[in-house]
Amino acid sequence: MMANSPTPVFTFTARMFALLMAVFAAAPLWAQDVKTPHQVVEATTQTVLKVIQDGKSYFDKEPDRFYREVEGVLGPIVDFDGFSRSVMGRYGGPQYFRGLKTPEEKKHYAEQVKRFSDTFKNGLVRTYGKGLLTFEGQKIEVVPPRQGDIDRVKKGTPVDVTQQIHGSADAPYVVRYKMRPDSKTKEWKLRNVTIEDINVGQVYRSQFESAAKKYNGDLDKVIDSWTVEPQEFSKEAFKKQKDKADNTKAAP
Repeated sequence: MMANSPTPVFTFTARMFALLMAVFAAAPLWAQDVKTPHQVVEATTQTVLKVIQDGKSYFDKEPDRFYREVEGVLGPIVDFDGFSRSVMGRYGGPQYFRGLKTPEEKKHYAEQVKRFSDTFKNGLVRTYGKGLLTFEGQKIEVVPPRQGDIDRVKKGTPVDVTQQIHGSADAPYVVRYKMRPDSKTKEWKLRNVTIEDINVGQVYRSQFESAAKKYNGDLDKVIDSWTVEPQEFSKEAFKKQKDKADNTKAAP
């Protein structure tokens, strides 16, 4: 459950992460001649900003409508199932499944995996979706792909897309999206996000592991208590960006 009064650090980082996620969310709205992950990011930014602007006009009266819109565009481009299984760490891997003894245990486990994927998705949509509404006029640039990136795209192997978001600080926020093609459709999907050297997937994985230890491996209790508020991630990301901005100002 979300805290009643989120810290300024969390609110600030949530807003930034929300915009990053939404840049990918609008990808299905674009023409089919968009091929590469870099083109997806480049082509969708203006559309996302319009989605944000439209949401400001009705969110106060129809918040659920806004969350449905966010979920509707995130679903096709974010690999929520793969992302959530990765967050589950060893509990989401085949070795854990093979260790289950009865068909009933395996059936229940499949239900738990599905429930966590839904919980993870809904938490991200609601926690970070609201942060979208606070963005105005940021300059967003996609770093052109290097030759190695181009080669990986041609081979259909995972690739990082680097983006710079210019806000009030002198130094831009550096964001890296981990993209990989869907095994069936070959469409590029978001699998993870790194913000200012903070790997969001790893933070959530540590959070899941800690909860599993707390509840002695009871996955139902882990899922019931799950929150997407990564306080540690927020504080570290904010501190890194502040240090970066301070160093830029201090440079001759």
